[in-house]
Amino acid sequence: MTGSTSTPAGRAAFESFLSQAAGTHNSSETETTRVITQICVVEHVGHVHLKVHYRRADGTRPYSGQWRQISGVTLSDVEHVLVDRTISLHVHSDDDKKPKPADPSFFAALPSVTLSEAAASMLAEYESVCSICLVEYEAGDEVVCMPCGGLHKYHAACLSTWLENGSTCPCCKWAVPEGLSMSQRTETMKAANEECERLAAARLPPCLLADDSDGDDEPDSKEAPRASPQQTTDAEATSDAGREVGRSSEVAVGQAAQLAASEAHRARQRRPTGATALRSTMSTWLDTAPWSMRARRRAAAQ
Repeated sequence: MTGSTSTPAGRAAFESFLSQAAGTHNSSETETTRVITQICVVEHVGHVHLKVHYRRADGTRPYSGQWRQISGVTLSDVEHVLVDRTISLHVHSDDDKKPKPADPSFFAALPSVTLSEAAASMLAEYESVCSICLVEYEAGDEVVCMPCGGLHKYHAACLSTWLENGSTCPCCKWAVPEGLSMSQRTETMKAANEECERLAAARLPPCLLADDSDGDDEPDSKEAPRASPQQTTDAEATSDAGREVGRSSEVAVGQAAQLAASEAHRARQRRPTGATALRSTMSTWLDTAPWSMRARRRAAAQ
């Protein structure tokens, strides 16, 4: 989130704008023929400038609206309203100065992983495409992880080009730190290193694992005392059977919770995302951009 303040009035004003934007674009269209995929925003003091991008339900070429100025709305208002929606947010800056590139040593220190078939399939199913080139990950791709709060991942070649022209994460605008000591850089990269290790092992993200899944197979730390030798054999058998039934029930509940979490995540992933919708718009440009992953793959194939 940004440093600006979100207010109920600002959020209400943006909600009103969003409702109007979701309506008809011209007299020949209805509300069911288009979907908002991305909103671009430029924040100034006391107002923001907004531009809405759409895709058509019939699969034809996406299109964009005009820039509009909305008073009393901040970037934080926009982020607050869009946080649970499948609409991408792109923040523009009207600073005339060229963005400062990141220190090359920062990119060199980023943890990376070469995707296996399993890891590439997992990324395609549960996570996303590279947000820079909008191309899906494939086996053999080198992927780097930014040490930002979202641990956002990109093709190594794409992020290298990006950081030559700026010093923020393409997704969340996390600023690349400067002047870190070796120990500080190691600590900064710790979570990103763990994320790359997860990808190398093709393990699911932690959010997909049920909270109690790790404990289902572990023995109870406080096991009930076993029957004394003086107790009858029937009592021992009854007690052991009861414990086994209890453990089986706990395992079944844990497996059901994990399956439900996985199915819910798959359902969320099936909803259209801004990146997916914009791929058709970017296709021609990506075919001709010499630095794009798509152009690199085509050149390698030739």
